[in-house]
Amino acid sequence: MAFVAGRIESPGVMCYLSEMSSLTSCGPGALEDPTLQAFTASINESRVARPLRGSLVEDIVLAQWSKFLVLVTDAALTCLTRSPAGAIYTDADLLAMKRRSIGEALSVGQAEGVALEARHGDEALRMLQGLPAGMVASMHHDLVAGKPLELEGLSGLISRLGRRHGLATPFHDFAFACLKPHLHGADQ
Repeated sequence: MAFVAGRIESPGVMCYLSEMSSLTSCGPGALEDPTLQAFTASINESRVARPLRGSLVEDIVLAQWSKFLVLVTDAALTCLTRSPAGAIYTDADLLAMKRRSIGEALSVGQAEGVALEARHGDEALRMLQGLPAGMVASMHHDLVAGKPLELEGLSGLISRLGRRHGLATPFHDFAFACLKPHLHGADQ
């Protein structure tokens, strides 16, 4: 599972925008797999221009949802505010929105049976607050470019799963409704 802040410069060429890039190998037995251990060690020992951190985890679903807490919040807030991380993740007035977004996604994940804990929400908030000042979510790039949005799989997913489990998701309901006119891009 990759966690990369970057953009494609040209086919096969990636421009990394942040030091937060990581590659996680997941699955049952991952922690004991010698091939994955060697691969992860080679990532962590590499001397590339931007550090890439490697890790191993057993619970891929927990790893995916931990990443999703960050992704769904970043996509919603950078698109709704049309602003980069530096403008929104340091703003005290938006702190309640960040926490609500993360909290709704965390509750939905728990209802889905994921072993999420409060600390995962705290870690997501710290990661968001540590993003580079000029960084925006990939969905923000798509919104500005008039491309279709991955909204259905982000705030839309939290809203749908929340309804299925009888959980209120007002932040993600609002984000989905506000961004829905742009769902299929500018031409739709």
